[in-house]
Amino acid sequence: MRPDCAIKRWSDLMVEAGEKSGFNLSACGRAGDMMHEAGFADIVRIPYKWPINEWPREPKWKEVGRRTAINFREGMSAIMMALFTRFMGWTKQQVEEFSAQVDKEWQDTRVHAYFCIWVTYGRKP
Repeated sequence: MRPDCAIKRWSDLMVEAGEKSGFNLSACGRAGDMMHEAGFADIVRIPYKWPINEWPREPKWKEVGRRTAINFREGMSAIMMALFTRFMGWTKQQVEEFSAQVDKEWQDTRVHAYFCIWVTYGRKP
């Protein structure tokens, strides 16, 4: 993804806003370590790459991308409005303008981006 990409900037800003709010939005990547610290055993971590929209050719991943896009695009503006105005000092207008940029890129199937998703599970001895 290009460094000037709105989606990349959105991702970085969401992590920053989450940190300022006291909510670690990047904790999923640490779930295995957190489970180990909590005493779990036989921890398994399975990584997935979920496309952000319908850009993949393979039908399974195209459908995953379609659903991912719906989920994130439906709630993105509200989440941004809450975090960015409360913890980043943005105005409502700034959030709306940036949200429109992100949404435009999100719909662009030429943007071949994905989320790194981890499924983590273990056994409590």
